[in-house]
Amino acid sequence: MKTKYISHGLSLTEGQKATLANAARNGTGATIRLTYRQLHGEDNLGLTKGQANRVSKNLDQGRGMELRFTKTQLKHMTKNGGFLPLLALLPLLFGGLSAAGGVAGGAAAIAKAVQAKQAASAAQAEAERHNRVLEGSGLFLGRQTTGGCCPRCKGSGLYLGKKN
Repeated sequence: MKTKYISHGLSLTEGQKATLANAARNGTGATIRLTYRQLHGEDNLGLTKGQANRVSKNLDQGRGMELRFTKTQLKHMTKNGGFLPLLALLPLLFGGLSAAGGVAGGAAAIAKAVQAKQAASAAQAEAERHNRVLEGSGLFLGRQTTGGCCPRCKGSGLYLGKKN
């Protein structure tokens, strides 16, 4: 006897859709847990009469539930439409997207390296400028050989000013 499936709209998360798509692709069954709010929505799935009755009952009682899909049921959904045929192609799409993401990630890494190099160069130039300005001035201990800032500044000691 061939099982008849009733189309029923649920609201599935992306993870639940991926779980069902993987199970359909691998030829296995899958179980998903649904909250009360997920028991009605835009994602049409083929449910058995018993599953549809349980969904209606849980909607009336205001609670969530678990739904188990057999491999035959998932196979039927992939053949007869709904969101599963599209999800069966997701690995092919994601493969291309991950390659594009890798290229974009490489470009971002190059841009980041260039910016880091520019920042390091600017910091180095500022440090060199700072050292040139401060070099030779300040407090030093030694002996001034010339008259210094005035005739009284002769001999050894502590001096403030430019080193001669």
